[in-house]
Amino acid sequence: METSKQSPDAQLLNTEMLLFRKRLQAAGVFTSRSADHLWCVLQLVMLFVGGYALLSTGDPWAAGLGVLCLSLYYPQSAWLGHDLGHGQVFADKRINASAMALMAWTQGLSAKWWKEKHGKHHAHPNAYRMVDGKPVAIDEDIDTVPVLVWDTALLTEEAKRKLAWWLPLQKHALAPLLLLARLNWSVCGIRHAVKNGNFMEAVGIVVHYVSTLALAIFLWPGDTWQAILWFVLVQLAGGFMLGLVFILNHSGREVYAEGNGYGFFDTQARVTRNVHEGRLANWFTGGLNLQLEHHFFPNLPRHRLSEVAAESKRIVEQCGFRYESLSFFAACKLTWRSLPSA
Repeated sequence: METSKQSPDAQLLNTEMLLFRKRLQAAGVFTSRSADHLWCVLQLVMLFVGGYALLSTGDPWAAGLGVLCLSLYYPQSAWLGHDLGHGQVFADKRINASAMALMAWTQGLSAKWWKEKHGKHHAHPNAYRMVDGKPVAIDEDIDTVPVLVWDTALLTEEAKRKLAWWLPLQKHALAPLLLLARLNWSVCGIRHAVKNGNFMEAVGIVVHYVSTLALAIFLWPGDTWQAILWFVLVQLAGGFMLGLVFILNHSGREVYAEGNGYGFFDTQARVTRNVHEGRLANWFTGGLNLQLEHHFFPNLPRHRLSEVAAESKRIVEQCGFRYESLSFFAACKLTWRSLPSA
């Protein structure tokens, strides 16, 4: 149900948002602050070095804290890669692209695979098209059938019958599947790199995993299997954090067919959810908790999203659209409940 009494006015929203963008550009809000990103890099160094330093002590409790540090490193480094991908860090696109290419080596993910996938997501969030009578996801973030079915609109009647046994179970499988998110994306990145001849990127992903595992084995004074277990826990925890943040912002919102007449801004308003602001939430999610503002203005530096949120909310509601913003745990609960069971 819409929170505004008036009917949604897509044309008015488009007009108001374009005017808002001009005001923001005139005010210099799209300008990146170097200190913000330098602080991000410093945090990454501290998390990475701290995680392995704690492991090297040989103390199980310190090693456990090291798991937390290094598992936080992975989503935080992904957020910096996300900033680079949207051209938020450097004015020169080539520098952004070159820095982003380091993702394969520094976190085991493919920059080119992610950018291609993420570009479709921004252009057509939660969208699908009908091909030969079958729904095919345009937004690859919802292209997870049959592992996860975010909306039964993505299924043919035959697929619904085949997956009738799985749909009631997928809510229970969500958390375990999120643990594998990072590893799955790494495999997807390798496949994409090999398919497109980006062999150095594929090598970078493999080298990242081999070198970080070797470092864990070298630094841990105990048995090798314990170091391997530590490394696996890091990958699973890092994947869970990364995957969790990504699913909160659009899951349970409208899934729509291509060609329904939606424009850019009203599409974003219809399918996007925010998570309430707060220092911890802003840091943990890399600013993606202000997902609607990010989708309205993808190249707006994440550290400046808070500056536009209040006006963005006012415009969205003034134009008759629902501005959905929930607490982190409420968003988790709603996302879990949004998975169809039949």
